[in-house]
Amino acid sequence: MSGKMLRIAVPRNVGFPELVNVDRNLQTNETIISGFCIDVFKTVIAMLEDYEVDYEFIPFVNANGENKGSYNELIDHIYLQDYDAAVGDISITENRSLYADFTLPYSDLGVGMVARKERKNRMWIFLEPLTTDLWLSSASFFILTGIVIWLIEHPINNEFQGSISQQIGTIFWFSFSTLVFAHREKSISNLSRFVVIVWVFVVLILTSSYTATLTSMITVQQINLQLNTKESYIGYQRGSKDFISNLNFKDTNLQPFTSPEDYANALSRGSKKGGVSAIVDEIPYIKIFLSKYSEDYYMVGSNSTTKKIDSVLKWNCKSSSQIEIKERAASEMHETLGLGPQPGLPRPTSNPPSNLFGNAIYGAGSGLIRGGLGMYGEKFFGSGSDYVQSNISKYFSDPQYYFQVSDHYVRNKLKVILFPFLHRGHWTRITEPVGGRLSYKPPINDINAPDLYIPCMAFATYLVLAGISLGLSGKFSPEALNWQFVKGLVGWFLEVMLLKVSLLSLGGGEAPLLDTVAYGGYTFTGMCVAVLGRITLSYVYYLTVMWTCLCTGIFLVKTMKRTLFAEARSYDSSMHHYLLLCVAFAQFPLSFWLSNTSGNWFF
Repeated sequence: MSGKMLRIAVPRNVGFPELVNVDRNLQTNETIISGFCIDVFKTVIAMLEDYEVDYEFIPFVNANGENKGSYNELIDHIYLQDYDAAVGDISITENRSLYADFTLPYSDLGVGMVARKERKNRMWIFLEPLTTDLWLSSASFFILTGIVIWLIEHPINNEFQGSISQQIGTIFWFSFSTLVFAHREKSISNLSRFVVIVWVFVVLILTSSYTATLTSMITVQQINLQLNTKESYIGYQRGSKDFISNLNFKDTNLQPFTSPEDYANALSRGSKKGGVSAIVDEIPYIKIFLSKYSEDYYMVGSNSTTKKIDSVLKWNCKSSSQIEIKERAASEMHETLGLGPQPGLPRPTSNPPSNLFGNAIYGAGSGLIRGGLGMYGEKFFGSGSDYVQSNISKYFSDPQYYFQVSDHYVRNKLKVILFPFLHRGHWTRITEPVGGRLSYKPPINDINAPDLYIPCMAFATYLVLAGISLGLSGKFSPEALNWQFVKGLVGWFLEVMLLKVSLLSLGGGEAPLLDTVAYGGYTFTGMCVAVLGRITLSYVYYLTVMWTCLCTGIFLVKTMKRTLFAEARSYDSSMHHYLLLCVAFAQFPLSFWLSNTSGNWFF
């Protein structure tokens, strides 16, 4: 390799010199090439102890200090062998990979959006989930419900009689105590029971919506952007128009910018004052921007993608020895950044330096570079904690994943649960690359993914229908509804334990717990139909409960066979089939028990 001098092209990023920069000293006529990408390249080359690699940096700039062309044109120069390689903040795209080889990415993947923080008084945040009209309407209906119940119960119920002040207090106490389901006055008339059932259902929806909205307002920063309107503009980094055009924004609403200072200036003015409402860029650039302006701006969200990946070191070497160096450098860089050995590449025969990260940090120029390499070193030495964290997430995955649903998903999922034999698609879950590894798509993008929205809503609807059934049979009371609630929880627990024991029997108990909880909770979808049949006619109830038992059994068998059992570490065909039959037949006694709303614990 000593006879070959590698010609390394280096572009210039004027707006983000922290990544790569080409600066020329006019007094000494010396060209200074620096940046995080350059330091990573030098660190990797220094680790190739068995090879002597001679290289020279060739600035990809003209006499005015500007790049000679776009990054796509730089790739063309490498393909035409004008340069042997290139180092810089060059992103991997499908088209570029056809003309040049790329090393492993060592920066964050994907794109994100930056917006300005909303600053407002949060003292009265607990009043914000409901509008003023809704607050007044809710208070009015609380009082109206108490008056209606009093009018019905006053002539026949001693608890609603007494002095005028006592009766007024009973009206207000009874209506507002339903807010926390703490009313103790017993209703004698079926009409008042019906009113209470309907009102409790309304209160349940109101309190659930209030709690969910208040929680999201406290824990999640909100943004209200109309990104597809004519009045809102989106900023992007100059030179990445091809990339931003794939995000379905109107060209008339796009404005290019060069530096983080331009980003901050445009965001501070907003769309109405000649600025922009948000900036869309790749995550490494956004993090550099937020490192300077974190107090006033934040990243709204990010989306992982494999089409645009920050990378460096585009190789186009033809000799076998150079290709070997390329693979060795990629493998070394992969291990240096704390990612472990790269699959499919040979491991180095010599041991790395004992103070590898110390040398790398010492050779880094800026604070950003030292912090970045130090972070990678910390990640490398902290792999033990990452291992523990990965095992925890294996059993307890992110709860937010299970509530990423849409109306379209809910409708189709209910069809699959209640009519599984009509499902013509596959039953396996869809994976996507996230953070360099495969992960399951959320429910909103995969009909076979488990969710907790339908089980929770089905369980709440099951309790409401059970309360209506108890009221129509004259057995309704807070205690009876509470027993039905406990009964439902026990049934859900038994369903989860049945699925979990089946998985453990095959050695596949590593499935996330919330997956099993979600699949077990789908039983209440059929229970709602069965209880609704009980409310109508008795013979309809027996038809519906048999139907729901059959459909729930088919759904769970298909799901466990294609999804849960697919993750089992061992496989036994006969035992597999027996367990599936056990799960299917267990739905019949469990469904009959849960659909019984007579007020008794058993039947």
